[in-house]
Amino acid sequence: IPVADAPDLHPVTSRHLLDELESSEDELTERLVAAIDAAMERRPRVFLPPGVRLTRQGEPATGVYLILTGEVALSRSTPEETLVLHTTSTGRIVGLLSMAGDTSAFFTATTTTACEVIVLSIDQLDSALRRDPSVALGLAVSSIRGLAQRLRRSEELQEERNDLNRKL
Repeated sequence: IPVADAPDLHPVTSRHLLDELESSEDELTERLVAAIDAAMERRPRVFLPPGVRLTRQGEPATGVYLILTGEVALSRSTPEETLVLHTTSTGRIVGLLSMAGDTSAFFTATTTTACEVIVLSIDQLDSALRRDPSVALGLAVSSIRGLAQRLRRSEELQEERNDLNRKL
């Protein structure tokens, strides 16, 4: 079927996804929190000091963390060193990708500032997704943004590495 003649299977969802991608990070987070609160009754906010590990590299993810305020760094250990790969490019959702692949965490996620978070266990997340489809949309858009930020940062790091190699 030529693209122009292809049926539009989900026009409202597609348009809504694109609209959400244009929202500010704060607007998106506000809507996601409202959807989670509506689906699960108001989820408690947890206040964490700097230095708290949310996920640990190589261990199964037990839940998802929605970062409302504060910053989280993603690091990865190698036999030689621990590399901090993402700080400002972490995104608002931590742990979702590990849960999605039913794999262990690729990064260790650690709070670097005081953080306010909403914690959802796997069962709670599943329940929220079943009760309110807008939770899925919010998670998808937030994940897309987070992955885009991480990809851009990874590319910047590669460029920096290439520049250093040329100088050496």
